[in-house]
Amino acid sequence: MNPQTENDDMREIYGYHENLALALIAATLRKHGHHVVLVDQRVRRLTDREVARHIAREGAELVGFSVNYATLKPALKVAQLLKMTGAPTVVFGGEHVTYLDDGVLGAYACVDLVVRGEGEEGFLAVADALRAGDDVRGVRGISYWDREADTCVRTPTRSPAANLDDQPFASRDVADQALAHGIPIEIGILGQRGCPFPCSFCNANRFLGNETRGMRYRSAANIADEIEELGPRLAEHDLLLRFYDATWITRSQASRAWAVGLCDELERRGLRVPFDVFVRSDSFDFTNQDDLRLIRRLRRAGMVSTYLGLEAGDDEVLDVYNKKVHANASIRAFEEFRRAGVSGSTNGVITFHQSVALPQIANTVTFLERLGLCTLWNLCSRVETLPGIRLGDEMITRPRRAVWDVLNYAILDRGARSLYELLTATSETSYVGRLEDFLSRRLRDVARVRDFRAGEPVASEITRRLDRDIRDIQRLTSAFAAEAIDGLIASDGRRCPDRSRIVRYTDDMLFRLRQLATDYRPLLGAGPTDWYAAAA
Repeated sequence: MNPQTENDDMREIYGYHENLALALIAATLRKHGHHVVLVDQRVRRLTDREVARHIAREGAELVGFSVNYATLKPALKVAQLLKMTGAPTVVFGGEHVTYLDDGVLGAYACVDLVVRGEGEEGFLAVADALRAGDDVRGVRGISYWDREADTCVRTPTRSPAANLDDQPFASRDVADQALAHGIPIEIGILGQRGCPFPCSFCNANRFLGNETRGMRYRSAANIADEIEELGPRLAEHDLLLRFYDATWITRSQASRAWAVGLCDELERRGLRVPFDVFVRSDSFDFTNQDDLRLIRRLRRAGMVSTYLGLEAGDDEVLDVYNKKVHANASIRAFEEFRRAGVSGSTNGVITFHQSVALPQIANTVTFLERLGLCTLWNLCSRVETLPGIRLGDEMITRPRRAVWDVLNYAILDRGARSLYELLTATSETSYVGRLEDFLSRRLRDVARVRDFRAGEPVASEITRRLDRDIRDIQRLTSAFAAEAIDGLIASDGRRCPDRSRIVRYTDDMLFRLRQLATDYRPLLGAGPTDWYAAAA
């Protein structure tokens, strides 16, 4: 089961995403003869009680939840309801509970087991043990609470799957249900597993390799087979294919050979499916002609978008995050991609951390404005104390208020703290933050897909005009933030914009966003929730 997202802002901005982890686990279970029902609480639009009744009617003996910090609280509510209606074995999985297994299992008796790390083989082993009547406590890679000893027991870590081509393709039940009911949903695949970069704010380096550091790749033919299978769905609904690999390409020889091999295979089959990937600003050497040619090849094959891990526009902050890149390198990467017809968004901006100062934030505001990514949502972003990250060990934190609490620290600088409070209050009391970020993402995604399908080698005139209009709107946000920063610096962190300035900003933004939605209505479509259609 994929639980609902607790955070309303995240629901509205990010729309609907197929839970790829559950889809992969379901496919593995079915391959080995288990009956599986996939339930997505959000796509089905079910309340906690409704989804618990639905699962109970299925008569499930084993119920697995894929959770992160944003879905953990709703998942626990449903698990508690399930335990009241019967006694299925309840298993949680995901990065959050992998590194906070003791906190979840010790506090919530409704969770029987945690499958740590990769879920396919661990969950299958649990299902096989239950079917055979064996003791699941002998399964590798799980955690459970020993009630007699009152402690968390972790069985030895399971080795990661060695041959990814042996894994079946993800079961697309949820995506097909959503599309059949007119719900736009993101569809994705994994081409590789692992992450070689030890960023201090992220646990992917540990989690994606089951505590190993190596990279594992699917073969080009295997990936192309799945893309070929997904192609008709994507074409019918004007969708991008999302590669969810943590870093799709690096400068290592193995990574380069894999990317070139995939490009060769897509070209050989004549497969042209628009896709986007997660990359770093140092994934390519933009002074190297071979790399520039590879980017153009990938664009022709379908790479129309990159999610750049930018994080910040200040080099001192990037050092705190252990990014090993400089802001100027990120600017160059973004602009080079754009010249090649590869639009860019960002999968990560972290404007605030515990020791950030106002001049550093000002650098990030200027940086984001230059790239056309200066949304209120991005400016409100803050380091989350995810379990298993190195930065969390280096911060001054208080005990978590709950197992899903990832903001258990204070911003130390008074001015930075006041700015964060101003920006988040502005976002929470108005739809500006959500609508601005949603519209820019949605419109840019659809525009780049249509450009690719129309055979445009680079951005079309309408896409370039759209980008200019979005940047003009974002200048209202950057000006609002810059004015607040200047006032706080001048007053030693004491003076924020008054209420009238906030109202003027939000009113101007809503007017401009309404105009943007009207001007580009053919690209916008229905959006993931009804109020977006009304706003358009």
